[in-house]
Amino acid sequence: MTRGNWIFKKAEKLPVEKIEAVPVKEKEAPKKIVKLEEPVAAKPLLEGALLKISSEPADAKIFINGYLKGKTPQEIAIGSVSKSAKEYVIKVTRDGFASWEKKVKLVSGDRKRFEITLKKR
Repeated sequence: MTRGNWIFKKAEKLPVEKIEAVPVKEKEAPKKIVKLEEPVAAKPLLEGALLKISSEPADAKIFINGYLKGKTPQEIAIGSVSKSAKEYVIKVTRDGFASWEKKVKLVSGDRKRFEITLKKR
């Protein structure tokens, strides 16, 4: 985002609520204008599940159902989780260390923490 006047619109039809920043047009009269001095990332409101994953050593790759989601330590929001339990596969890898993998069942509202110690090969 660049400096200037922005309005924030809320989209409620997504699994995880999303806030979108939209530039203000000159002739528009929005109810509330937010003046941004520095770029700001809007954090979504969580309705799915939240995983907090850390490892020793840090900087290990995190995969959820085969998709790379980042490196440790990391908080990962999973918006596709619903009220009925769904199984997810969490895998943590780092060069020179044995991979760690775990199957977990998640439902909406779950908050889980994983503190993983990777073993050298």
